[in-house]
Amino acid sequence: MVIISTVHTGRVLKSNLSIILGVFLIIFATILRVSIAYLPEYSNLLYMSSAIIWVIPFIIYIKQFYSYLLSPRADGIKG
Repeated sequence: MVIISTVHTGRVLKSNLSIILGVFLIIFATILRVSIAYLPEYSNLLYMSSAIIWVIPFIIYIKQFYSYLLSPRADGIKG
């Protein structure tokens, strides 16, 4: 999503702290979800925690790229 939002809007692809944080949060949420198999007594807590942590990177993404997606391409090309 980051690549599409950046490159397809005519901008240069570069990493920043929010992208790195988002990747780590998605990995952490995945680890929590996998932990349900090993800790079934905490399944509700792990499931809800992973769901909340999974949503945070998408909120960060929307906040960062909302203006990119609604504005004309930065390089002036139609599309």
